[in-house]
Amino acid sequence: MAEFNPGGEKEPSGYFRKRDWYPDTFGLILIGDKIDRPPKREIYHKALQWALEITCRSKVHDRTSGFEAYTAWAEALLKDAPSFATDDLDRLFWLYVVHNDVMTMVAEGRWYAALFLTAIAREEPKLAEALYQAAACYAAEHDLMWKIWHLLGGPGFSEVQARNLAKAEIRRQIVPLILQARAKDREAAHYIERALTV
Repeated sequence: MAEFNPGGEKEPSGYFRKRDWYPDTFGLILIGDKIDRPPKREIYHKALQWALEITCRSKVHDRTSGFEAYTAWAEALLKDAPSFATDDLDRLFWLYVVHNDVMTMVAEGRWYAALFLTAIAREEPKLAEALYQAAACYAAEHDLMWKIWHLLGGPGFSEVQARNLAKAEIRRQIVPLILQARAKDREAAHYIERALTV
């Protein structure tokens, strides 16, 4: 797909080639000698530490992240002009797509986080209480995103959702749900932090 392959070529053999690739590289994976798998507890501990670090990080490459991203999202929805003060359907669709992507990432990411934490809790009884609490917070965040979708007319991409997002009275109902999601995210981080001390 050309949009994901800028500057790529295809060799007669069928292989893909990209010249001067290093500046566009996000990371490298080097495969070395096979080693023994670390104990699951160690894997889980590192995963929880990483999750906590990412959740609490307020900036990534000069972009708002973590708990602060919820705040920025809510504040953006409270600004009627110039963003939402338009009848330009293309502009409203663009705003809705951005908003919908955020809702999707939060809903899906927190749902799978809840499942992952529940799976760890089943295998690590000492961590179970804190991880079940964190999982419940993430499941609640997932449900809050569905409440937002319903305020907009349900999931999907239509003129209805785009125009509903432009309505100040609907956005004013969405903002408290985003702030509740932020609170649930902080609460989940607190329980993960507690699990890491066990």
